[in-house]
Amino acid sequence: MFANDYNTFANKLSFKLISDRNQKTIRIGVYDLEHNTIDTIVGYNYDALEKILKNKL
Repeated sequence: MFANDYNTFANKLSFKLISDRNQKTIRIGVYDLEHNTIDTIVGYNYDALEKILKNKL
């Protein structure tokens, strides 16, 4: 996934990463093919991502 681009899945949905530096979160935006928002609830805060990455590396 690229943060600045929409990524299409099964010609039905698009996804885009949404970075909020003020709240220190990265959310996954789910959109229809016309880029209308369906959902933006799923995401992680920076601390959780750091912990996951440290465990993986």
